[in-house]
Amino acid sequence: KMDEATRIQDKVAGLSEEQVDKHYLHYVEDNHSLDYYMYAYPCRTAYVGDAIQHVLDVNKFVNDGWGPWHEAGHMRQQSPWQFYEMGEVQNNIYSLSVEKAFNQPSNLEKSGTYTKAFQYLEQTNKNYDEISDAFVKLVMLWQLQLAYGEDFYPKLHQLYRDMPSNEHPQTDETKKQLFMIIASKVSKQNLIPFFEKWGLRPNNDTIQKVAALGYPILTAEIWKGTDSDPIKPDTPNLNNILEGNQFAWSLKGYSDRE
Repeated sequence: KMDEATRIQDKVAGLSEEQVDKHYLHYVEDNHSLDYYMYAYPCRTAYVGDAIQHVLDVNKFVNDGWGPWHEAGHMRQQSPWQFYEMGEVQNNIYSLSVEKAFNQPSNLEKSGTYTKAFQYLEQTNKNYDEISDAFVKLVMLWQLQLAYGEDFYPKLHQLYRDMPSNEHPQTDETKKQLFMIIASKVSKQNLIPFFEKWGLRPNNDTIQKVAALGYPILTAEIWKGTDSDPIKPDTPNLNNILEGNQFAWSLKGYSDRE
């Protein structure tokens, strides 16, 4: 099951089954770092005290394995779209993917997170950066998969991975702005309405670059989607849509973060 979870998360990250990563993902018992319970470091996850039971006991790993899934998710995070306070948000895309594949109840539903997210979305003058609940922030990322399917994040990872390192955004703001462009490119839709609804605050340059892609503007309210009731985007006739300027967002450089 650990190998299965690894393959699931690798798929989300757009990694190839044929070109296996030479760096193995290690699950390590650590009885020295007593201030921790579980943690991640490049190429390994570590478990202090009885936390290791969530790895050794296959039933716990499958039915109550959010901790190990979460820590393993850190191994796959990409720095170019890890903007402000996303370190403990972005990695849970991989956790949710394992949870779903293992047929476990949605963490976002059983915790009432969608209700909190919808309360936030009803506010005016929203600012995504100021959301204090990491799981509420996660809803935005997960709704993109609910709307555009399981190919969305593999394609997004691959685009970022092909990007030359000298084109990587270096600040939280530029990472956020580029993410909105890349996400629109992957979805083949102008996602500005979605990101504005979530309070990401695209600037004029981003709005113009997304418009220049030539994709249809999102009209479906995908920000209301949940695991049990996902909302799919409208599907216009793409043959009649001009793609506009093609941005060669090649991506290279993958940064593992703790």
